[in-house]
Amino acid sequence: MATVNLYLKGALSESTIKSLASNDKHLLKELLVKPLQIYLKVSMGGKRLQIYTKKRISQNLWNKDKQEANCRRMKDGCVELNTWLTDFKRKVEKSCSEFDLEGKGITKPELTLILEKKILSKKYAHNFIDLKDVFLKNQTTSSGTKLKSGSIKKYESLITHLNNFCKDKYINPDFTNVDIPFLLKFKEYLTVDQDLSDNTSSKYLKMCKTYFGYFIKNGYLKPLDFSDLKTPEKEGNIIVLELKQILHLQNKKIESLELQEARDVFCFMCWTGQRYSDIEKIKREDIYTEKGGQKVWDLIVEKTGERIIIPIITYADKILEKFKNDPYPLPRITNQRMNQYLKTIGRIAEFHQTIKIIKYYNDNKQEFYEPLRQHLTTHVARKSYITNSLILGIPERIVREVSGHKDEKSFRRYVNLAKSYKNQVIQDAYSKGNLSKYI
Repeated sequence: MATVNLYLKGALSESTIKSLASNDKHLLKELLVKPLQIYLKVSMGGKRLQIYTKKRISQNLWNKDKQEANCRRMKDGCVELNTWLTDFKRKVEKSCSEFDLEGKGITKPELTLILEKKILSKKYAHNFIDLKDVFLKNQTTSSGTKLKSGSIKKYESLITHLNNFCKDKYINPDFTNVDIPFLLKFKEYLTVDQDLSDNTSSKYLKMCKTYFGYFIKNGYLKPLDFSDLKTPEKEGNIIVLELKQILHLQNKKIESLELQEARDVFCFMCWTGQRYSDIEKIKREDIYTEKGGQKVWDLIVEKTGERIIIPIITYADKILEKFKNDPYPLPRITNQRMNQYLKTIGRIAEFHQTIKIIKYYNDNKQEFYEPLRQHLTTHVARKSYITNSLILGIPERIVREVSGHKDEKSFRRYVNLAKSYKNQVIQDAYSKGNLSKYI
């Protein structure tokens, strides 16, 4: 059974008040009118939790026994304050009872969420833009972990689009306006007004399901049937570097030290196939040599929390050797800066060959050709590793274990690309021109 109480942090004890009343009435008066923080304390299952209610009051206006403001002394705002405190206390008591029935105890984050909802309920009850920080702070992944920095940036981008959409279309960002037609109009805004590809728009719509689903779960928004909101993604082309291109890039002379480091990090990714969020945080203690002599990278994946053992092949080890005296195994460069550097590196490496880009806009397929160098990103390295590994004949299961792919559909695209490459090699080898000398 939980006990929930309100108290003033730093309040004078009865003995202290009596002592000061006799020895220093001026100091006593000064201390009694000083605003103090009102705290809520929960005792449950042998544990005690405390949380600041974001409310203050002086001790001379506080009724310690009733745990509320003394309305005989506090003339303005007393009833409102007591109503707020009583309601907050009841909400906490209700949640504690629910946790008690489940055989669990309430936690500090859960107390914080109740408080935030209470604070925000009056001012922002109907505004889904102003409540973004509540979502970003409290939303968890399917495994129960907090959102990582990469996911937070994606949701911040979504919220920016939602905010701009509401401004452009003169829609109040109220939960009362959120329904399936609203979300379909938002999708149209992304594809038509913002000229985003169908795949990008679909990704934002999927994020909308999570974003608004959080507020449905916590009582801000009425339930919605998201089954009517289709978010298909059409397959575009996968951009990869061939093995000879990676080797050419790794051996290319580059004058700029910053570009050298960016090149080395990119090539290391091409030989290990991991996401940039894991490359950014690689540590020396994660790399070691096994009993059989194979150097490996023991990784806990940032995105999934899964443990993966990645073989460090010779080409990757040569890169690590360059930075053996540095604090980290690889230079620390932000993903955004890396992608900027890669465009310049692609030009230095003379990756001028054109590649076909396929995108869908409003269900219309568009094909255009652009230089490979313009499309070099950190994710190209991961795609290159997966595709080249499959082309070399490494079993799908092993490649998938190293890449950490959970989704069969997304991994199948690389398998199909590898098969297509092999088919082309066979076709070229058996072409009429190549066989003419044998006929």
